[in-house]
Amino acid sequence: ALLCFLGQGISVGSKIEIVDTAMGKRHQAGDVVKRGVRWLVDRQDKEQGWLSDPDAPYNMYSEALATMALCEAYGISRNRELKRPAQKAVDWLVAAQKQKDGARWGWRYISKRRLDDALAETKIDQVTYNTLVEEVDISVTCWVVMALKSAVLVNLDVPSDVLPGALEY
Repeated sequence: ALLCFLGQGISVGSKIEIVDTAMGKRHQAGDVVKRGVRWLVDRQDKEQGWLSDPDAPYNMYSEALATMALCEAYGISRNRELKRPAQKAVDWLVAAQKQKDGARWGWRYISKRRLDDALAETKIDQVTYNTLVEEVDISVTCWVVMALKSAVLVNLDVPSDVLPGALEY
């Protein structure tokens, strides 16, 4: 829902009034966006930067969409307080990128970072790791690429080999 407001160009400071006809209430659209962005930022893991439960099935879709929303919110508003959480979310997606033959590749449901942690904690063996680290999906990859493209457009840091790696996939 937040992406819909942001896609319309409504930022945290917008003064456009919207009417909730179901509840009969009026709202400043910028306040609605601000509450949505704050909700995302408050739930972000402060250390690693993920925005949803990294162990939940299919969470990479949520990660991509939430990261895109933070990037868009930062890009439209240029609010300095949003730059750091947006960059941390981007960094999480970058760390989640799978590899093939040691090169960057695409994304799927389990992030590479979580696989690295699971291997280090001996929760999975090397054979399982080697299989899962190359397992990618076109729909997840496309959503992540859209989020990272949004990050590039607002001048956040995305390593130069990330998007070409996705394109290679």
